[in-house]
Parts: sequence; C-alpha cells; structure tokens
Amino acid sequence: MLIFCRKHKPLIVFILKVILLSFALYFLLNNIKYNDFNEILTKTRYSFLIIFMVFAILIFIISTLKTKYLLDSQNIIISYRSIFINNWIGQFFNNFTPAGVGGDAYKFVDFKNEAQNYSVLLSLIIYDKIVGVAVLFINAIIFSSSLPLIKYDSFNYIYIVAVLLTVLILIICFKKYFIEMGAFSKIPWQLFSNFKSILILTLYYEIIFCFVLFSYKVLLLSINVEIDLFIVLKVVPIVFIGEYVPLSINSIGIREGLNVYLFGLFNYAKNDILFITIIGRILNLIISLFGGLLFLIKKYNGRNTRVTL
Repeated sequence: MLIFCRKHKPLIVFILKVILLSFALYFLLNNIKYNDFNEILTKTRYSFLIIFMVFAILIFIISTLKTKYLLDSQNIIISYRSIFINNWIGQFFNNFTPAGVGGDAYKFVDFKNEAQNYSVLLSLIIYDKIVGVAVLFINAIIFSSSLPLIKYDSFNYIYIVAVLLTVLILIICFKKYFIEMGAFSKIPWQLFSNFKSILILTLYYEIIFCFVLFSYKVLLLSINVEIDLFIVLKVVPIVFIGEYVPLSINSIGIREGLNVYLFGLFNYAKNDILFITIIGRILNLIISLFGGLLFLIKKYNGRNTRVTL
C-alpha cells in the first residue's frame, strides 16, 4: 500500500483536492438562496466594478516596482515594462496553481536568461515569497486575533479537524521534497541580514494589502452594502492564509467559503458575500486573460525572431 501511494502520489493528492473541493462547494452552494441573486444583480452599480479593476491594475504596478527593486539589488537589469508584462502573465498562470506558484514559476522561466546566475534569481523569488507570507501572518496576528473564528456547533469542530488532517497528509506527502531533497537549503538566508531590504519589501506588501482591502469594500459598495473597513481588515488576512493551503486550484471554494463564513460572523448576508466573491473572481479572471493573450503574443514574436535569425 505504501509503495502504491509513493508511486501514485501526484494522482492521490489530486484526488484528495477534488474530494475536498467538492465537499466545500457542496456545503457552500447548498446554503445559498439563488432566487436572491437576480435581485442583487439588478442593484449592482457597475461603476464600482470598474474601480475594482483599476485597483487590480494598480496592484500590478506596485508589484512591478517591488520586483524591480529586488532585481536591481542583485544587479539583474530588467526594464519596468518587461516586469509589468511578466506580472500580468504570471497572474494568468496563477489561475491554475495554488498560492501564486504559477506566477513565481513563470517569473523564473522568463527572467533566467537575463539573470545569468539562476540560483540568485531563484533565491530572490523565494526570499520575496517568504517576506510576503511573513507580512501576511503578521497582519493576521495584529488585526485578526480578536476575530471569533469558532462558533460552538459540531460542524465547525468537524470542519477544523478535517482541514488539520488534510494539511498533515499534505505535509507527509511532500516530506521527501522538503527534507530529503534539501528544499530548505535553497532558502536564501543571507538576504535576511539586509534589514533595509526587508523593510522596503514589507512596505510594498502593506501597500498592496491596503489596495486589496479597498477592493473588498468597493465590491460590497457595488451592491449597496456598507461595511466597516476595520471588519475587512480583520477578515482578509485569514482568507489569504487559507488560500495558501494547497487544497484546490487557485483556491476555488476556499476563498468563497472563508469569505461567507467569516463575514457571516459579523451578520453579513451569505448571498451578498458569495456574490461579491464570485464577481471579484470573474473580474480577476478577465484581467488575467489579457495576461494569457500577452503570453501568446510574446511566444509568437519570439518564434518569428528565431525564424528570422
């Protein structure tokens, strides 16, 4: 049995993801009144959705400045335009992976020729990810610590136990990669000695975090739901942390479920929260599809260049 599990580990992990995703979506969708969706749709103010998309573009711009700062610190010279396009294309690939791994992988593949030293580029990407996750956890500790996460009913205990068991199974499955293959040795510990770099990266991530907070508020305002920004501040870090758990593709089901559950603790209607979460996902998908188009154009131009040469 153990040999079978090792041999078919990717398939087993994929099946586990599908089962858990199906369970989460079933539970979520089974508690929604779809008749109210038409009413929500009719009262939607589309000007706020445009503002949401503008915020998404601004986040790309801030991410571009952050990446440019990191690359310049290691004398990897890449133009702002190339980095911006890379971020946009990376967003497209994030649709197929958990925790933004697709964008990071594409960044490495796209910039490795300019970097000359592959290990330096890989170290920067890992360093950037670690600082980003650390900032996220700090925000969660500061702002979400007073959030009443657990209501006293049996389902929530069962759900929490199920999530913890799933995380444990995933850790066991990836044990070989993390320990036996020496993944921790790839972490660029020397970069963490630069306090100024950490401070600047933290500032960039906090600015991005602020834009995400306002994006949530704008989506709720689009359906005439007033919300205290402090409530969004308490909920969003937990949702983001949940999205890092690799239980589904692009956190489908996880983001929706956490938003509905956590905002529900503050007595916001399930239908309203699910609607703005779905709309936000659709708008982000539309924006990222332009990244896919840029990727195809880039590949086509590269092919023509090779043929010409």
